[in-house]
Amino acid sequence: MNILSIETSSSVAGAAALRDGKLAAESYLDHRLTHSEIIMPMVERVLNMAEIPCAELDAVAVDIGPGSFTGVRIGVSAANGMADALSIPVVPVDALETMAFCFPFFEGLAVPVIDARGEQVYAACFDVRSGEPVRAGDHFAGSIRDFLSELPKGRRMVFMGDGAAAHRELIRAFSPEAAFAPAHLDRPRAGAIAALAALRLARGESAPSALPLYLRAPQAEQKRVRGSAT
Repeated sequence: MNILSIETSSSVAGAAALRDGKLAAESYLDHRLTHSEIIMPMVERVLNMAEIPCAELDAVAVDIGPGSFTGVRIGVSAANGMADALSIPVVPVDALETMAFCFPFFEGLAVPVIDARGEQVYAACFDVRSGEPVRAGDHFAGSIRDFLSELPKGRRMVFMGDGAAAHRELIRAFSPEAAFAPAHLDRPRAGAIAALAALRLARGESAPSALPLYLRAPQAEQKRVRGSAT
């Protein structure tokens, strides 16, 4: 099975290709350019490195967020456009789940935290003992302090994501024994998206197109709503 994956939900842009179910190529770039400038050249480069013609792709996987509203829209639009042109399915993958997937068989909880500016975060807890993330509660959008207050006591936890990095001291104060992901596992990775997509495709889980996952309204919409209320 050949799968292309696209990651644009954070400051990192990424693309990866699975050839016959194995990771054949991955490109990862934390940069100052906009994702719209580089994601399609990255896709082309990854497919060339993996020696997979577009016509031989079986599916396109994409990170649907939560994360940067603009970044998520760029990735989802690119994935939907390719899938439509090639008449292949899309596999939507959650950014939080993607990060948790990088810690398979951990005996505690994997806790991805995405910075949403100020003290606001997107976050979730996952049980990864089976090797695949199983959500342990609902996704969260709100204050990092409120999120930490809801976490279970007495459980081993590993935190990851730019939100975990931004609030490390606060997390340490809440849980002195908390572990933090190393730098290479601290952002959503296109290779993990592709691997998760392969598991879902094997179970028959896909869609004709993907939709962004917004845990709160985009900032422009929030301003519009506040303006109409005054």
